[in-house]
Amino acid sequence: MNGSQWYALQTKTHKESAVYGRLLAQGITVYLPCLGHGRRPYFPGYLFVHADLHETGLGRFNWLPGSKGLVQFGDWPAVVPAAVVEAVKQSLAVYEGQVARGMERGTAVAIVSGPLAGYEGVFERYSSGKERVIVLLSLLQKRVAVGAGVVTAVAPG
Repeated sequence: MNGSQWYALQTKTHKESAVYGRLLAQGITVYLPCLGHGRRPYFPGYLFVHADLHETGLGRFNWLPGSKGLVQFGDWPAVVPAAVVEAVKQSLAVYEGQVARGMERGTAVAIVSGPLAGYEGVFERYSSGKERVIVLLSLLQKRVAVGAGVVTAVAPG
């Protein structure tokens, strides 16, 4: 029987990537959710590890350089449901969105979050910053250019 579960591992300040690399080198399944092209951690100071603690032991995570240990409630580390980890992955996929892969001018899009959620429009161009775009929306039967904000707001329609 496989007793592997997801756990949250707390890291020292700005050590997420180093801990991630060390765990990968040890053959541990690890997930470090990051944002944008600068790859900023989505949860600064935390990452997820998937392991069977009966096989690996707690010491591997609690005494790893750059680690503060697994998040615990009481005497045993708290299990993070696999559905939560999957939801984070899906949310970040939406955040990174189709625009990050090179959307072309004229592509139909739908605003899926933020104050303009529910509106449809046409992708116009990238704006200042790596995560901003200009979308033409049909408002009152006239196309108006609006800054859609971060990439999360735009999905192909």
